[in-house]
Amino acid sequence: MIKYRPAALFLLACSLAFSAEIAEGRPLASKWAGSYPYDKATAHVPGFDDKKLWPHLSGKEYFLATKLPPKRVLVWAKPGTDGGAQGVDPLAPASWTDQATGQPASSLPDLETDIVIPAAPMDYTVDFQNPGHGKKEKMLSARCVTVGAKVRLNAADATVRGHVWVQNGGHFMVDVTLYFTGPDHTFYRNDNAAIQPDPMGRDRTYLCQYLNLDKASLDASTEFIGMFHSGDEFQILAGTMIVGADSVMEPGREASPFIEKSGRIAVMVGGYFGKWILDMPCCDIDIRGGTLQGGMPDRPLTRNAIVKIGYKNFTNAKCTLPTNPNDDDKRQDLKREPSIKLTNGASIRSYSTDIAKARLVIAPLPQCYGITFHRPAKGSEEYAESVKDKYNAAYYTWLDVLPIGLDMQIAKGAIIDGVELSGFRKGGLMMADRSERKTWKHVFFGENLAPEAELVGGVHAP
Repeated sequence: MIKYRPAALFLLACSLAFSAEIAEGRPLASKWAGSYPYDKATAHVPGFDDKKLWPHLSGKEYFLATKLPPKRVLVWAKPGTDGGAQGVDPLAPASWTDQATGQPASSLPDLETDIVIPAAPMDYTVDFQNPGHGKKEKMLSARCVTVGAKVRLNAADATVRGHVWVQNGGHFMVDVTLYFTGPDHTFYRNDNAAIQPDPMGRDRTYLCQYLNLDKASLDASTEFIGMFHSGDEFQILAGTMIVGADSVMEPGREASPFIEKSGRIAVMVGGYFGKWILDMPCCDIDIRGGTLQGGMPDRPLTRNAIVKIGYKNFTNAKCTLPTNPNDDDKRQDLKREPSIKLTNGASIRSYSTDIAKARLVIAPLPQCYGITFHRPAKGSEEYAESVKDKYNAAYYTWLDVLPIGLDMQIAKGAIIDGVELSGFRKGGLMMADRSERKTWKHVFFGENLAPEAELVGGVHAP
């Protein structure tokens, strides 16, 4: 019945999501977007004291106190020359220059190595993703990574334990999983503005398919500065993923981003976290004993931090419309999944200078966004073309009449302190123990689909 493929839907959903027509639903581009006088500035020598390089620092960022000791630095030996199946072999140590000696490297980068892919007058690619030459794919490992202008650094998988700086015009694209490890407070800075997201990773705001944060402890963080999105989910196993001030983080489709007990997502002042698509079959944020919060105790909010989530099909309704006899695609059943899940010990909270004026706001994604693998974004060219098919038109009508509203499944022992809730349906605050509602602190209600007294319901959807 549905004629478009996942990749096409990704493109079309995002093309509308990032367009001016629904700017009120889309996060604004990061204030860090732009070009800077980089000169010799790198991720491992970032020059924090240079106001021209770092004009928007608050001075309270945790990574500012990180003192990374000098390590081996490898520089791509031939700036402007491609590395990969059609060029210089990135898996040959001699393709890298040891900065300290000026000689070819004797071994490939590892987690104790800083790498620099320098800017060049022309576009070029260093491709670990498909290295060619009969070699198997190899994970890219590095401490700090610097990607200069007109550079595209590709990897199938990558692990970093230090800073990453993607300078304006550059791109670091990880095809599958990007792992963040180590004991330090680090940053990942992207100076590129938002452009049309692309499932093949050609968009310079694209990070990876899966983001995996597994730091040494909850008190080790990676702060993302700029604008970022992934193909699929974020996996917060341990450590703190910080969405920097006025920065944007967007996980993708057909995935349930999760936060484990030793993990935390902290959205700073003016920051934004939310999927770029309506993902009806999946939970948008699964808080498995961890924490979703606005601000930090020593970096409290002075303006709101925003988290946006999508509505789900809590009717458990199955579509009985006929399928197109000329189409091999099978329509997926829509699962009963809440927008957010909180297990025992999980928490949603804010740290604020004035909770009445600045807090974590949870609100709905726009209904015009594309629905993962089910419907292109309304208003897009793909939607206009697809709806000409009577089978698609009937299915989209069925989708449009499903109940609209957010849901949060709240286990006994979950903590809610300092949050604004908007877009929730009647009974959408699904509590295992309704008596725990009295333990909530500083909870504000925006525009919801039912009066406040009717928002709390049982743990199972009606």
